[in-house]
Amino acid sequence: LPPRDGSFIALQPLRSDAFVVPFGYSYDVVARDGDAMFPGTTNLDSRTMFDGALATEQAATAQLRRFGWCTDGLAYFPISGQRSDRGVLCANNESVHLSLAFPRSVRDSLASADPGAWIDRHPAAVKWMQAAHGVSVLQVARGPRGWKMEHGALNRRITASTPCDITGPAR
Repeated sequence: LPPRDGSFIALQPLRSDAFVVPFGYSYDVVARDGDAMFPGTTNLDSRTMFDGALATEQAATAQLRRFGWCTDGLAYFPISGQRSDRGVLCANNESVHLSLAFPRSVRDSLASADPGAWIDRHPAAVKWMQAAHGVSVLQVARGPRGWKMEHGALNRRITASTPCDITGPAR
């Protein structure tokens, strides 16, 4: 358990690729890259990635209903009127790593040839990458087995294609 006085013992730098949390703390995996955020949507699986299926129109459409890629920032907002064990988690999905998202043959052609030419031949891949960026907004709840994503009405994806109104001085 964490110290009763609320102190926090920082981790020392590590050279390993292990996921480590401070003594007395734990974590729950709420969503992974490509996890379904809505009923009727399937999770992205590695077989789909290695088959090159992300470079299709269907992949871009499906990605808009899945958790984005490469999360680097989180914000949690308790749901009004509820205890802090239910809320909305907003995850910034910063980037897509081509070396992880596309099969080896695609990666090799990107490294050895003009990447712009590959993109010109696979415009749907750009649409998928755009759909994987942005913000994933998840309704989450803590239960007896830890934190879990709920397929709730508050779930949504915000991408560069999401319509928005600019108001105030910026307008």
